[in-house]
Amino acid sequence: MTGGAGFLGSNLCDLLVAQGHEVLCLDNFYTGVRRNVAHLCAHPNFSIIEHDVTNPIFVQVDEIYNLACPASPQHYQRDPVQTLKTSVLGAMNMLGLAKRVNGRILRASTRYAWRLAALSPKAGRVTTRATRDGASGAPTCNPVVVRFYRRLSTRPM
Repeated sequence: MTGGAGFLGSNLCDLLVAQGHEVLCLDNFYTGVRRNVAHLCAHPNFSIIEHDVTNPIFVQVDEIYNLACPASPQHYQRDPVQTLKTSVLGAMNMLGLAKRVNGRILRASTRYAWRLAALSPKAGRVTTRATRDGASGAPTCNPVVVRFYRRLSTRPM
């Protein structure tokens, strides 16, 4: 679970652990909060690694829930380059991991990022003047990245 200490990730970690799944939580704690998963740290089916998804990771997993990316304007506007790297390189690294381990992946993003591309009169174009540049670039790039990895994979991702 990337972004496992964030709001959505930590709640999904809770659910999966409660259902008896083994959960590996990855988070760099840029926006995620340790206290969101602190109660899970003693559970035998839960482990956490401080990791930035812009760097590859080599672990054995069956499923990947890629939720890593700053979601609120105050966070993604602070460093739009890092936001774009987290979204695009993070997706590429997690897709690469899914391909290596022959696993499945769920890729999620903010509602805003996908609505921007769908509702823009220049759909598919990224403006370089918007304050949400880091968040707005991902909907343009990520579907292409996912499509490439699907094409290269021997199993549905």
